[in-house]
Amino acid sequence: MVYKWQYSRDKILSTNLKAIKPGAGRTSMHPLMEQQVHQEAMQERRDGICVTLAGIAQNMRMAVDDVLFKASSGWIKGYKRRHPCKLRVPTVMIPASKWKVTVAPLNSLCTIEISLSAPSQSIIN
Repeated sequence: MVYKWQYSRDKILSTNLKAIKPGAGRTSMHPLMEQQVHQEAMQERRDGICVTLAGIAQNMRMAVDDVLFKASSGWIKGYKRRHPCKLRVPTVMIPASKWKVTVAPLNSLCTIEISLSAPSQSIIN
């Protein structure tokens, strides 16, 4: 490999460095569908739904009619490179002023009534 670099040293040094662009290789097979799936995933994320790469791959498989398209791990790697986004779950902070409005309805759903009355008949031996 180094021999080839040394052999073509003049050619490498004479090239315009601005012409070499990272990521200028293969593009997506279905760019419009991929963009649509990405927008749907980001909307779900804004709505507070947990979005995973496996879920994005499944949505892409369902959206594309091509039998040869598999949404493999290589596709997922390329997807992450083409769409740099964070998929971690955002932390939701509730301000203290809205605490009673937000948490009070949830507390009413979780109430359990426990009866502590004595049994009607006692068995004594």
